[in-house]
Amino acid sequence: MPCDFRHLSDGGAAIQALEEAQNRGERLPDFIFLDLKMPVLSGFEVLAWLGSRAILDSSTVVVLSGSNQESDKIRALNLGAAGYLVKPISPSNLAEWLQRERDPQAQ
Repeated sequence: MPCDFRHLSDGGAAIQALEEAQNRGERLPDFIFLDLKMPVLSGFEVLAWLGSRAILDSSTVVVLSGSNQESDKIRALNLGAAGYLVKPISPSNLAEWLQRERDPQAQ
């Protein structure tokens, strides 16, 4: 399945890009992948912003983090992340997670 992919260098750039797309009335991403430890704004700060703008209603946010701390996972999920995956993650594991997310009945 084809998809568009966009990499942004930091949390501030992510918020700016999403805000600009939202202001232009563009379709928001189906999936947003966040690291927790990003420059400018952390993944937690981006998650809080996404929740305040109701973007979580239209985009699925997945945290990809090197942190295996249960407190980080709980905090991310409480802020609205749909999933929390610990890096490194193989492409096949990510594809399986995405398939389950798109079609929960296929489990």
